[in-house]
Amino acid sequence: MLFKREHLKEDKVESARLTAELILSANELMKYDAISVGAYDLSMGIDYLLSRVHESSTPFLSANLYDKRGRLFFKPSLTKDVGGYRVGIIGLLDDGVKLDKVPDGRKLEVADPYDTAEKLVPKLRKEGAEIIIILTDIKGGALRKLARTTSGINFIIASDKKNRISLPIVVNDTHISHLDRGGKCVGSLEVLPANGATDDSRGKVVGKFLLRSSFNQLRLEIPDDPRIAEMVKSAKVHISKAQEGELVESGVEESDGGCGTRYVSAPSCKECHQGRFAWWKTTKHSNAMASLVAKQSQFNEECVMCHNLAYECDDGALSMGTLESFKNVQCESCHGPGELHVKSKGEQRMDPVPTRTTCLKCHTPERSPVENFDYKVKEICQNKV
Repeated sequence: MLFKREHLKEDKVESARLTAELILSANELMKYDAISVGAYDLSMGIDYLLSRVHESSTPFLSANLYDKRGRLFFKPSLTKDVGGYRVGIIGLLDDGVKLDKVPDGRKLEVADPYDTAEKLVPKLRKEGAEIIIILTDIKGGALRKLARTTSGINFIIASDKKNRISLPIVVNDTHISHLDRGGKCVGSLEVLPANGATDDSRGKVVGKFLLRSSFNQLRLEIPDDPRIAEMVKSAKVHISKAQEGELVESGVEESDGGCGTRYVSAPSCKECHQGRFAWWKTTKHSNAMASLVAKQSQFNEECVMCHNLAYECDDGALSMGTLESFKNVQCESCHGPGELHVKSKGEQRMDPVPTRTTCLKCHTPERSPVENFDYKVKEICQNKV
């Protein structure tokens, strides 16, 4: 929930911390019933997470994360009454977490999640839980194994590394669904008594329940909660300043001879391809950085890499100089570096017309929903003088 990877680079810690603080503050207003600790929540260390959890009114759960003395860091589970049912909720951490990459990972032990579930589910049943929900970051086939080996689990809600929505599946009367890790959809699972109902286009009978599952895209036309919108606006200013400072400290002001030197930029292309350059200037690609500036995201490397040419290369350094010199999506973003093409006066050919795969490097489903991305690659540069 809080971070994007288990290990944070030292020069990215401050902006990551500010982002995590925003998420935690927003969650307080959204009033979650429970949050399960995942591997990426430990990226600033267990002490940081504990300090923030103690300030939160939202219960954080983890039934198999221990210290070296065998003591749990968080509550393993909770029960509450919802819609006339007693519901038991368990938090499970994937035991594949890379503790060697987590700060102070030597303080932690992760118990086998299957053994943990086999002990806890019957315990909650004895305490009156009629519905059992497991929240976890366990992935793939391991989720199906959990459903097969532990009877009595009604629902598993999991977070996958892949930024996509996975269709729900049913294993041994356990309904398994995934969160949209990109955060652009809200999943809704309606649980009703079956009462003799059968599967139809709106729902599926699993055990004694009729389930209706849907994902609702958070489109731009849906108004923001004004309180959270103000929090986001304020946080983005601080995050942007932190990212700018991180970039200055980690990069260099001018190109250091890395791969950025192989790019010539759009003005050089204009000398021979005036018609295509003029047409490019009419597209959103030619002003792609402006949209990031408007969102205070112009120093966010995960955004900039698709809104800027040669921002980061395998053999180059992050650079404020190249950030300005190569801003926007340019000719070479699709056709590749033009150094040899220019030096040979056109004899060295550029890459051919981009394909759909070229576009989908940036226009991924979580960044550009299919209905908002009109793929017309053949019209981009062909037939332009």
